[in-house]
Amino acid sequence: MYDLNALLPVGSGWCISMVDGIAANGDIIGVGTDNGTQYAVELVDPPGGPASPEPVSVCLTGFGLVGTGLLLRATRRLQVQRRRP
Repeated sequence: MYDLNALLPVGSGWCISMVDGIAANGDIIGVGTDNGTQYAVELVDPPGGPASPEPVSVCLTGFGLVGTGLLLRATRRLQVQRRRP
């Protein structure tokens, strides 16, 4: 669970009180108050796109696969060398 109020600018007067769901495009839909008045809210990604860790995850997965492949290759070479008289 994550406190969405931590994403709001300090001193903005806004408080997210309830989240109803996540839209297909990733925006968060809910209810919030601004200086005591209740409104429907939609939290959207900042301009320039989301700050998501996706590229890092892809890179780490790629490095892991390459490392696993190199380890398997080295293991097979050692097995072949041990079989030779």
